[in-house]
Amino acid sequence: MLRVRHTSCCGLYEFASGGGVFFVLRRSGDRYEETNRGRYRQALNTYIALVKRHHAEHLSRKERPEPDTSIPTDEGRRGEPS
Repeated sequence: MLRVRHTSCCGLYEFASGGGVFFVLRRSGDRYEETNRGRYRQALNTYIALVKRHHAEHLSRKERPEPDTSIPTDEGRRGEPS
């Protein structure tokens, strides 16, 4: 069973899991494609890097990114990627 754990700004990226494997999905038109798969920390690091880049693209266009759903931080608190 697929479980989406976190969604990025604009719904461009999804951090998901299924069958004990974690992965990052990227919206492509009307469907999603997998961008990375692996253990939790590996997939989460990829998701955070992609979200940071996506936010930077918004800021470079002088746009305000939409809020993401909360993701766990290294300190164990919930919040946006830093």
